[in-house]
Amino acid sequence: MTQTKEILLAEDEDHIAKLITFKLSKENFVVTTARDGGEAISLLDKKSWSLIILDIMMPVCDGWEVLKCIRSKTEFDALPVLMLTAKGYQNVEVVSHAEMGAQQYLKKPFDPENLAKLVKRMVSEHS
Repeated sequence: MTQTKEILLAEDEDHIAKLITFKLSKENFVVTTARDGGEAISLLDKKSWSLIILDIMMPVCDGWEVLKCIRSKTEFDALPVLMLTAKGYQNVEVVSHAEMGAQQYLKKPFDPENLAKLVKRMVSEHS
């Protein structure tokens, strides 16, 4: 019997959240969407997540604040986190974000097929 792979997606742009949910659902993931950072934090303890996808720029609190909250809890030490961003980034930012505990960083716009492959790889590496 295959264990359900639960993904928490924190994304405030509805069309992007729907695209990600649709694509990952076709890959047999169950996606729960938070519309802002505060909602994402409130959902952290609700399920046993296989992966968290965080948009960086969100209302209430941004993806970095959510990541800090995730990494402050020892039960989430091994939980993989994928950061999404619409803004450009530099190597310095990527290094500092990795130090904060994000495993991957993906720039918008992204190819949904590549996102699905990345998510599958991240989940399998941490199962």
